[in-house]
Amino acid sequence: PSARPSPSAGVSATADLVSQTLVVAGGQSGNLLVNDSGTVFNQVLFAETTNLSTWTQVGTLTNAASVLAGTLRDGAGIHFLAGNNRPGVIVSSSDFFSISRSPPTSFPTLPTAVIGASAAYFNRRIYLMGGMTSSGITSQVYSSDDGLSWAEAGSMPGAKTYGAAVVLNGVLYYFGGSPNGAFVENSDAVYKTTDGASWTTHSSTGPSGATGVSLAVHGGLVFSCGGMAGTSVSSAVFSSGDFITWQQVGTIPEPRAFGTCLSLSSRLWYVSGVNNSLDATRSIFMSEDGAHWTTVGETQTAVFGAVVAGF
Repeated sequence: PSARPSPSAGVSATADLVSQTLVVAGGQSGNLLVNDSGTVFNQVLFAETTNLSTWTQVGTLTNAASVLAGTLRDGAGIHFLAGNNRPGVIVSSSDFFSISRSPPTSFPTLPTAVIGASAAYFNRRIYLMGGMTSSGITSQVYSSDDGLSWAEAGSMPGAKTYGAAVVLNGVLYYFGGSPNGAFVENSDAVYKTTDGASWTTHSSTGPSGATGVSLAVHGGLVFSCGGMAGTSVSSAVFSSGDFITWQQVGTIPEPRAFGTCLSLSSRLWYVSGVNNSLDATRSIFMSEDGAHWTTVGETQTAVFGAVVAGF
């Protein structure tokens, strides 16, 4: 797809930005591969997209958590998460929270304790896909219409963790991830479901940097941002209209993985994550078209694996 023209020289990228709320919940500081190198957070922080220098803590999670299951939003602004609660060590949790414009509310636990799962809101249900449990990497999918009652929703063709999920044109896709839990091992396979129960392999190849990648739908296209390929962290941004044909449209200002790409205020954003040294970062990048990116702010602390969302 052809990229839209970049903003005119001398015009601020935020000049016509409609203010919305950016949320950062949980996450971890330190280094991705060094055990106990940082702190796992329980803070829930808000900032306005027009003022990313001011962050306000609105509450705390019941348990600190990082490398989270993901984030999603329905009409009521519901999000949920589960993940590590000790830095650098796989100690999964099954916590479930509602995060809106008020302090988070704890729900009954998820059906399994998991780390590195992915989440999406599809056909008016919450879906939890893959991840690492106490039994190993799983392909299991669970769904719920209210976050209280959960049911098995089939299995993906392969067991994965640290991938990404998104809904595009009425289809739920899962892309990338690691088949064995090692950050340096990744799979480019794309799985899909049209009914939330039956899963198939949609494509065997996708953009490189599939572990710790982040996906966002923006302007009718899906954008793949950053991620790891082996020990290399990527800055590449790819777009696709069908999860088969991909085109590299640009690069974020610095390599990142285990951060979050999202569409908010008619812009694409990439928030935090780890850099080439696998250290947590604070940078927030923004783009109108996925091709031209600028650094527009920082999170309150250097963090990776946080839940990042917008209202």
